[in-house]
Amino acid sequence: VPKPEEIGAPRAVLKPEGFWVITVGQEVGIFYRWSVTDVAERTNFVSGNIQKGYPSFQEALEAYTVQYNEGRVRAVPIPGGPYWT
Repeated sequence: VPKPEEIGAPRAVLKPEGFWVITVGQEVGIFYRWSVTDVAERTNFVSGNIQKGYPSFQEALEAYTVQYNEGRVRAVPIPGGPYWT
């Protein structure tokens, strides 16, 4: 589970489609695309997954930080899945 200070803003070459915070999923953090390879992949098939979109990176980071500080961020990788280590 990444600490808030470990999450950087998107690189200039990456044009975000949005700013999604995943606080319960196979991988957690802030993601920039809803596509099959980003938010959807990290939350599909995770019971009780939590994700929410925000209009800016700063708002997303603030929301993630609150959830992190309250102990509500939880990675739940599916055994044998791409985030299982």
